[in-house]
Amino acid sequence: MDQDPSALNIDEMAVAETPILEEIINVARTLKKHDRPIKIYIGEDSRLRPFSVQESILAGVSTYFASDAWRERTFKEAINGELEPKEDDSDVWHLFLHWLIKHQVDFIELANTYGPTLLVRSVCFAEKYGILEFQNDALIALVEAECDYSPELMGEAFEGTTEGHPLRTLVAERAVYNVAARKLAVEDLAGLDGLGFFPLYLDFREKLIPIKYKESRKFEPYPHKAEILHRVVRGSRLQSLLLHAPLSGDQLGTDAT
Repeated sequence: MDQDPSALNIDEMAVAETPILEEIINVARTLKKHDRPIKIYIGEDSRLRPFSVQESILAGVSTYFASDAWRERTFKEAINGELEPKEDDSDVWHLFLHWLIKHQVDFIELANTYGPTLLVRSVCFAEKYGILEFQNDALIALVEAECDYSPELMGEAFEGTTEGHPLRTLVAERAVYNVAARKLAVEDLAGLDGLGFFPLYLDFREKLIPIKYKESRKFEPYPHKAEILHRVVRGSRLQSLLLHAPLSGDQLGTDAT
């Protein structure tokens, strides 16, 4: 007769029979340990009503909270278990906490309804705190929604990410098409000088727009969409689907003869 699972003593189970059971046991053991709530102060009334999230939950999605520096309590926030991120966008924190609890957000609907600002800031936020899956979900939505970016938002994207980040690729490529379509003037991009934008912009200007489009001034959005998606989804739920999607010549921006 099978043993009642509710009667299992996790502490006495030395060896798990299957990998999934071992994972369940490890999580249960972690939760039995002292798992302090982290207080997060966001918004004007944050000192009166902070958000409270278990440390293990944050560490499970964020390399910032899983880092040795945080676990070993090497700075004030880690020692006190409190975070007051005044420099962060409060709307992004609210979106992240919703995603953390529900683990799903319709980012594409957000982009189509409210524009790309919240998603761009979410990507930068996720870069700062090392939240890969949240970042990938927002990036994929930006690619799929084919958003346009103001010069100011482009600046935020470059200031909030590091060299080689897919968001920079996305923003610079879109700028190329918008300048070509005369939605933007090159002069509008002057404020991006020194952020690493123009080397990408000039490279894409020469490589991503097929010659026939240059001559006819007919520009198709995102010829590299599939490639960008591949680069974006390293830790996403969509990874298994996208990594097996073949890249066609049109998706790669090749100029058919």
